[in-house]
Amino acid sequence: MSKVVSTAAAVLLTIVLLISACTTSSPGETGTRVSEIAPDFRLQSLEGEMVNLGDLRGKVVLLNFWATWCGPCRDEMGYLEEVHREWTDRGLALLAINVGETIPQVEDFMREFNLTLPVLLDGDMGVARIYNITGYPTTFLIDKNGIIQGKQIGAFPNTESIEVGLKKLIQVTP
Repeated sequence: MSKVVSTAAAVLLTIVLLISACTTSSPGETGTRVSEIAPDFRLQSLEGEMVNLGDLRGKVVLLNFWATWCGPCRDEMGYLEEVHREWTDRGLALLAINVGETIPQVEDFMREFNLTLPVLLDGDMGVARIYNITGYPTTFLIDKNGIIQGKQIGAFPNTESIEVGLKKLIQVTP
């Protein structure tokens, strides 16, 4: 009987670890909430430019916190790239914030997936802490006034699911 219990415990532990593979903190923590002003920050881009969130007022901003090792992050990157290409000229600023990784790791990832979207580097995880990121990917949709209008923990299943929120904040002309 003891062998059955230990096997069941091992299986349960494996399932829990798989489910939380991209989780970084305990599930009880709260993050930055919808309807609050998005905390300002300043980060360096992969190209070496400094980007300040406050300078993007007047644009809709999509912030996506991610890591190269995160499977769901890898799954949604193509969708984010498509949104970046289709919506930037309509008033969207998409910022993919890589958390805790080196420039070579991020550059390799960008080449592997043929990505051109803007990446900011949060090497010391300071901005991720300010935004209380509890898992990857986490995405915030911020309106033109700097107010968080949407938050999603976990990957988007397709491009259309990202565009739903954008269409509410950006005037779409047929």
